Amino acid sequence: MGSWLLDVIVAYTFKTIKTIASLTRARGSRGWPVADGIVATARGLQPVLGCPTAYVVYGYTVEGKRLWGMHEEAFIFHSSAEDFARRFPPGKRVAVRYKPAEPTISIVRDEDQPSALSPTRQDG
Repeated sequence: MGSWLLDVIVAYTFKTIKTIASLTRARGSRGWPVADGIVATARGLQPVLGCPTAYVVYGYTVEGKRLWGMHEEAFIFHSSAEDFARRFPPGKRVAVRYKPAEPTISIVRDEDQPSALSPTRQDG
């Protein structure tokens, strides 16, 4: 029981750190230009240490130059990371914001991806 609780605390701590890092990175990017991106690959991984994380690798073009970026999202449960990654099949289009002075710095913001980053809506 004690080691399970410690695992949960460690995972939660890593998730909190990753979330803070992501929010810091996103700060100020609202005014950045938007490029059309294409998902190259996405995976939900269970790390040896830390928390399960989904990684979405994408390509985008700025001024004729092909660039690559990665969106990283931390979760408490491995199944949640896998579910998130499944929303991004290779070839899926995503909106990518990039830093005007340094286009190699990019971010995929939740607000720009209403159909990709939010749960699928089931009507009927």
